[in-house]
Amino acid sequence: MAIQVPSIFAAYEQAIQQSVRPFVHITATPEASTSATQSKFGGVPYLPVDAAYPTNAEGQPLAFVAQINLEEMPALPDWPSKGILLFFIDSKDNLLGLNFDNRTDQNGFKILYFNEIEQDSGKLLATLPADAPVFVEKESRITFEQKEAPVSTGDCHFEQLIGESIYDFVDKFEDPDEAEQQYKDLAQQAGHKLGGYPDFAQEDPRYESEESAEYVLLFQADTDGNIGLMWGDMGVANFFIKPEDLKAANFTGVYYNWDCA
Repeated sequence: MAIQVPSIFAAYEQAIQQSVRPFVHITATPEASTSATQSKFGGVPYLPVDAAYPTNAEGQPLAFVAQINLEEMPALPDWPSKGILLFFIDSKDNLLGLNFDNRTDQNGFKILYFNEIEQDSGKLLATLPADAPVFVEKESRITFEQKEAPVSTGDCHFEQLIGESIYDFVDKFEDPDEAEQQYKDLAQQAGHKLGGYPDFAQEDPRYESEESAEYVLLFQADTDGNIGLMWGDMGVANFFIKPEDLKAANFTGVYYNWDCA
């Protein structure tokens, strides 16, 4: 796996190339109506009628963010190849369901995974509960593109992989801001994605401990004005997972973060 590295980063080419990971870039396009089983942002989530709609600790419905039909997306190493993965958050909470003391606490957000997909629409949720909040304003279909990119500038593993901190890295260039922007473009760190490396408006929370540093990016949902998706003030949300849990299709320990400028 190799990418084209700009000549200004020639001294770091080997480290950059060694850090490259595959990821799936997501494009969201507003759609008047989507099917129950397709990959999408907003709308009505895939949910069997005999399954409980996800709620917070007070029993209030969570807001549906997105779902990924794993049979539609390009394959990624160690990812399950079938089923539907859904993401919900508590949009009525000021912190959007984020618990700073325990980012895996799914009282304020919820990840649901169904390894078998029910195709009979009569057995699936047809409308949102009357009191369910809407977080994504425009129901949108998802299309996928497989890509690859090196470690992102804000990732807690940047220094380990490149050999020095991002600050020391860009400080060697005549125009540090321009160099950092060129690297960000190379890393393709913004936007919606599955796998790969994350982007942050502030800093990577996985710096907090050795255990949290083990988590890898599962799903990144960025602010997207085209579909009416906003994380605070132009922020971004990340959902991380331990590699062994991803291999086992176990989404009970997902680590959630969002931040904004």
